[in-house]
Amino acid sequence: DWLPGGKLADSGCTHHGLPAFVSINTRLGLLRVAGNLPLYTQLLQRFCRSQRDVLPDLAHACEHDYRAQAIRRIHSLRGVAGNIGAETLEKAAEVLEFQLKHAPMLNLQEPRLHAASMRLQDALQAVLLELDQHFSTPAADAETGVRAQ
Repeated sequence: DWLPGGKLADSGCTHHGLPAFVSINTRLGLLRVAGNLPLYTQLLQRFCRSQRDVLPDLAHACEHDYRAQAIRRIHSLRGVAGNIGAETLEKAAEVLEFQLKHAPMLNLQEPRLHAASMRLQDALQAVLLELDQHFSTPAADAETGVRAQ
């Protein structure tokens, strides 16, 4: 339910049939898509497919000293995380992006890069775990009307 000023009313544990995720602010995500649940569900599913390999992609870019590629990959993750309401992941990506831009060498074992990449890994795993659990349940298909691919 919408309130004046374009805000979603608190409907308890779920918003439009979505579970109360710990790592994703579905209220914020739905606001970013103007309450369009099918679109938001598609974004969540696309996130699962497109961001699952971000850490191996980052490691590859760092191993080959592809700074621009590493920064671009994390920047993309940051934007997508923000779009779906994964605020902790978005912040972790922001910190890692900053570290990548300012690190003298692209070595993920360097203490600052290592710490930032571990925070990102933890946040990403939390988001993917919740989404995988949600989309693997038959109830998810019925609630959202969209089947996971």
